[in-house]
Order: sequence, then structure tokens, then C-alpha cells
Amino acid sequence: MNSPSPFWPTVDVVRGKATVVVDSLMLAFFLDREACADLRPVLSAFELYLRGPARGQLHFHVDDEGETHPLSPDPMTLVHDYVVPRSEGGEMIDLRLEDREQPGHRHQARFLHAPELDPDWPDERSVVYFRISQASLAAFGIEPFMGFVDRLCELLPYSYGYAGPALAHGSFFAGVLPYIRRYPGFDVTDPAMIRIEIGDRPLGAYWVNLFGRRLSEALGGAAALRAALPPEASVSDSPRGGARVVLGRHPEVGDVNRQQTLPMYRQLATLLGPRLWIPTVACFTDEEGMLDLDTHAAWYRRYLDEPSRA
Repeated sequence: MNSPSPFWPTVDVVRGKATVVVDSLMLAFFLDREACADLRPVLSAFELYLRGPARGQLHFHVDDEGETHPLSPDPMTLVHDYVVPRSEGGEMIDLRLEDREQPGHRHQARFLHAPELDPDWPDERSVVYFRISQASLAAFGIEPFMGFVDRLCELLPYSYGYAGPALAHGSFFAGVLPYIRRYPGFDVTDPAMIRIEIGDRPLGAYWVNLFGRRLSEALGGAAALRAALPPEASVSDSPRGGARVVLGRHPEVGDVNRQQTLPMYRQLATLLGPRLWIPTVACFTDEEGMLDLDTHAAWYRRYLDEPSRA
């Protein structure tokens, strides 16, 4: 780990010749499925991402069999050619663009959409998410990035979304454990895994919190959130009738060893507490690779419980 970085510690976990865990910034939007019948907003979101904070960074796409192929010089050609026919045919859409063939993605774009609702999962949402490297965020700039987020809020029919530092870990979850014990701000959630059950519920406190209209109304709206949070938190109305809450001028991960426990995040988490969603789909494993449901639940409640030193 190389700590001198613009916003958070750099993470590179290598096993053998493979990089299995890296840091990034995750921006995720959970979308109302019915509204995704019109895919033009999602296509526009991909174009903004590819020509904005991830410009020149994505080089591969993953096909339906999980095979990786090089991208053409204009990735939007593939995006259109993949998404539009599947939408017209009522097929499942799983579009994935990545920066490298191996695990450890600092730049990644994914869109998951099932046209038919599974009756076993009435709270299913579609999801679009983007990863951005710390270097790209610093080069792009915080203010332009927030403008990018605002534009996506205008475009996408989201019910909930967030942005913040995250660890890309693929199937090597044990590699994140030392980091999330020390740095509570690192996200490890895979939006693709939990989209089938999230509904309108929040996952916790993040640097950028995007509450759709229904969730915002349940929380009392932007005015109530503004009154309950400190002045350093930026609270504004969202173009689609929701609320946007930004905790500080730049993303942070904290450090429990230095007693940096992100008090603003804890304040927002307390407000979200009654509606906090702890996913039933769990990926937390211990050092031996065994499923660890207790750590899973504790991690999602990390801002509500007393912090402990790593």
C-alpha cells in the first residue's frame, strides 16, 4: 500500500502474478426497471463516462460467456450494438467494459437490466455503475466530477445511488479484510449482486448519497436532511425530486488507528438507520474463505456501532 495519494491510500494486493484487489471510486445508480424500457438515458450515461472521467481508460469488453475481447477505438459503437438488439428482443442485458483483462479494475462500466420481473424478487432494480481510478478523479477534478454526477442524476431514473472510495476484489474477498478493518470509508459492495433485493433502501453513508424521490420523501426531504446534518455536509434537491447529500469536499476513507472515524458519515448513518438495508446476498468471507455473516452484518452497521482499532 502506498499512502501518499490525493484522497485515500492506494491499494494493490498481488497474489502470484495477479493483482487481485485495487482501490477505485465507485459510482452506482439503482434504476427503476420499468423506466429502463427507454435505454437512451443509460446510453447517454455511458457516453458521458467514456468521454469524461474514464476517457481512454477502457480497453476490453466481456461477452455473455465471460470471455474478454478488445474494444474498438470507439467503445460507444459496441455499447449500442450490444444494448439495442437485446432491448428490442426483450433479452437480459449485462454490459461490461473494463480497463484490463485480469482482475483488479480501477476503471469499469457495467449495466445490468432484466426486462421481466422475477416474482421472487419484487424489489429488484436495474443497475449501472462506473469505477474511476484515483488518478483519473484527481486529473478530472472534483467539481467536474460532481457536475458529471449531477448530469447523470438528471438522466437516469434512479431510486438510490452513491459514490465513494471502493475496493475492487472480484472473487478474492479475503484480500480486502485488512483494509476495511482500518479504513471504514472503503466500500466493498458489488452492486450487481444486491440489485435484486435493494428496492428503495439505502446501504449506508457514502461520500455522495443520491436519494430518489420515494426514499427522499421517507427521510423528510432535503430540508430535513439539511437541518439534521452539520454545515460541512452539502444537501441539495435532485432534479428528479430526490435529494443529494455530499459529505465533505472530497472523498475520505478515515483511519480507525488514527481515530479518524468519519463523524459526518456516522451522523448520516444514524438518520438512515431505521431504513438501512443489510443485503441478504453476502460475499463476506474470513481468512479461510468461509462465509462470515456476522462480519457481513457488522460491516453494514459500521457507522452505527462503536468504532474499534484495527
